[in-house]
Parts: sequence; structure tokens; C-alpha cells
Amino acid sequence: MSRDIRNISEKGFLQFAQEAEASALSDTFWRVTLPQNLETTSVNSPAFNTFLAAQDYLKSSSMLMKGTMISDLITISGDVHHIFPKAYLQKNGVDAKGRYNQVANYTYLDTQVNKAISDDAPCITNRFEPMTMQNILRYNRRYDNLLIRTKSNRMIRK
Repeated sequence: MSRDIRNISEKGFLQFAQEAEASALSDTFWRVTLPQNLETTSVNSPAFNTFLAAQDYLKSSSMLMKGTMISDLITISGDVHHIFPKAYLQKNGVDAKGRYNQVANYTYLDTQVNKAISDDAPCITNRFEPMTMQNILRYNRRYDNLLIRTKSNRMIRK
């Protein structure tokens, strides 16, 4: 801590903060470190909270509730829902709790929507726009093999 204070005194706060940000939040952090850290099962993990903060900063909408912002669902304490439901993954051979309960497989939803989805696979209905599904699969690559795409880019269960 005394080293940080000395560096702030020498460089000024703005330069110190910019250097700290550049070293801690490099491109590698966003592309490699953060996705790896999302393999935790704790919704209280710094990685999951960073993921939520990024969604809030980018003003991301809930993937199943058009017009509802992630920030609104966090504020009202929405439900954390499995993108690929636990029962669906277990039925398709993913038995390890640490794999189906990792935070990269979670999203915030309204309670009623969460109950309506239940254990359906994310591809049972045409719930997702193609771009949304691509973003989901980007952080859940291990489950991509459970889905196939039709010519219209709809997702169906194998």
C-alpha cells in the first residue's frame, strides 16, 4: 500500500490509475482470464460480479425478456437461471455439478419467466435471436455440441 501511495505521489492519480487499469484489465484479461474465472459455481465471485458489471455498463438486455435490462433485474433481485438447464445438461451427459452450475451458465431473469422456462433446453422455442445465442455460446462453448443449427439459424436439440 505504501508503494501505491508513493507511486500516486510521483505520477499523479490519473496516470497511476491508467497504468493499473492497463496492467490488470488487459485484452488477455477480458478474452482469457475472465472467461476462465467464470467456471466457478459462486454467484458471489469477483468474476461473476465483473461479468454483471460489464453487462450493466454495456446496457445489456435480458436474453429472454426484450426491453428488460440486466441492471433492472439485478436491482429487483431477479432469479439466477441456468442458460442450459441442469436437468437438460444431465440428460445429455453433463453430470458434474461444477460444470452445470458454473456462473458462465447463469443469467438473470424475472421470477415468472424463470418458472415458465423450467428445465426446457434453450433451443426448445425460438427464444433467442441468432446474435444473442452466439454471445451465449461464446462463454459456454462446452455445451455447443448439444445443439445444432438449422438453415434459418434456429437452434434445435440433438
